[in-house]
Amino acid sequence: MPQTTYRTVMPVGIEGAIADDGPAVDIESRVSSLSNATEIPFGRPVASVSGSSAKACVLCTSYTDTPIGIAVHSHSYAAEELGTAGIKSGAMVNVLRHGRIRVKAGGSIEDGQRLHYQTSKGKWVTSAVATDTIDLTAQVIARSSGVLNDLIIAEVDMSNKS
Repeated sequence: MPQTTYRTVMPVGIEGAIADDGPAVDIESRVSSLSNATEIPFGRPVASVSGSSAKACVLCTSYTDTPIGIAVHSHSYAAEELGTAGIKSGAMVNVLRHGRIRVKAGGSIEDGQRLHYQTSKGKWVTSAVATDTIDLTAQVIARSSGVLNDLIIAEVDMSNKS
């Protein structure tokens, strides 16, 4: 298909895009669970589906979920695999376990701060909100600064997390 539209200003980045090609990037292939109708947006944490033999994953939607990684954007997804918000059920999902990725800030974030994922907003924050954030402070660190809705670089290391 030919390109018919052109941007006059390029965006800083794409939510869920790998931020750089450092030497230690670990991306695992998973399948978006067919039993879950929720699409998986890029730059959001995913959890394993217990009892699944197909290495299925779902979007983390509760503070009690245990993330295994973060859904990674790729231009290699076919159009039929993408919905309005992200990856459709049954499609392959690239899951970042170790590396740097662009994520959306849920408030003011400074380089070096440890991050929580706020499930109700789908954004990353520096402070816990009772029953609304997943504590990923041991696995995710901001590597750039930003304010609400900015794309920041986050360094992820979930290689030793279930």
